Amino acid sequence: MSRGLNQEQLEAFRVKYRKSNRARKKTLLDEFVSVTGCHRKHVIRVLKRKKRVDVEHKKKRGRKSKYEFPEFVKSLRLVWRETEFMCSKLLKSAMREWLSPVEKHYGKFSPEVRELLMQISPATMDRILKPYKCKPKSGTKPGSLLRTEIPIQGSIWTLSSQDL
Repeated sequence: MSRGLNQEQLEAFRVKYRKSNRARKKTLLDEFVSVTGCHRKHVIRVLKRKKRVDVEHKKKRGRKSKYEFPEFVKSLRLVWRETEFMCSKLLKSAMREWLSPVEKHYGKFSPEVRELLMQISPATMDRILKPYKCKPKSGTKPGSLLRTEIPIQGSIWTLSSQDL
């Protein structure tokens, strides 16, 4: 898009285009098409497009999660660690048995945290614990050293008509 314009000029054009009436938009489009050499429809789309927001600063859409507060995440990680990093489906079914021993050892959870721990789904557990799980590493790698150490004879695998 930036054949003849940089981002600042594009943003200035965008502001002018949005504030203009229909006749003025036509002249702005003609000017923009002549400067950039792009198709008219593409120019319209570019000028109507909203300014991109950085992904890091973009707010998450939708309702705020009831599980995303630090006290709950800390409690869930504590139970998960005590169960020796059990998978979420098993952890969900074992949560009732594990809460009391963990509370005896580390102290009581607040009633709302305890209630949330009992009702959380396995998929939500996976989503919350994802940053804390280590990524699996592959144990198999091709190596030429081992290939040279293993003697393989190709002739014993080929059948001749005499063997049958």
